[in-house]
Amino acid sequence: MGANDFRDYILGFIFYKYLSERMQLFADKILQHDGIRFDAIDETSEAFRRSMHDRGSPIVFTAISMSVGVATWTMSALKYQADMGLLLAFLFLVNMVGAIILLPALGAWFYRDKGRQSATDN
Repeated sequence: MGANDFRDYILGFIFYKYLSERMQLFADKILQHDGIRFDAIDETSEAFRRSMHDRGSPIVFTAISMSVGVATWTMSALKYQADMGLLLAFLFLVNMVGAIILLPALGAWFYRDKGRQSATDN
């Protein structure tokens, strides 16, 4: 990796850090009238659990309706369109499974220490 490539990566990370800090300041400004800070929001709260629990029905409905619509392409006389219909229908269903099972599992894995920490704080 040359110096120019390294510079491009570093500048990207610096800009990302800047945007993250600006987003946190903006969120703190919005939440100021409620008397809370953005970094003090607890992801293990009941509202977070409920939102993770209730998202399943819209995800399933959207994925199935899109898969059925695209699956009709498989009956096309055009080979490319038929193949893309099958591929997209499969992709929508796999994304649905990932959104329902994989994302909450990853969230629980990445926030497992924070949940233990908030339980010991109480």
